[in-house]
Amino acid sequence: MADIFASLSFRERHCYILHVGRQVSMGNIAIGLGVSKGTVQGYLKRAEKKITDRVS
Repeated sequence: MADIFASLSFRERHCYILHVGRQVSMGNIAIGLGVSKGTVQGYLKRAEKKITDRVS
């Protein structure tokens, strides 16, 4: 599991943990990071793809 998270960028990992682990909305993550909701969605999509690729 640690190697999967190590493959994510800092922002991807941060957004993924907040959204999936802590159930924080994408909008609230965006506000906290000072980025758009679309940017957060992009981080999450890339994180999910990397995780899926590593697991399969």
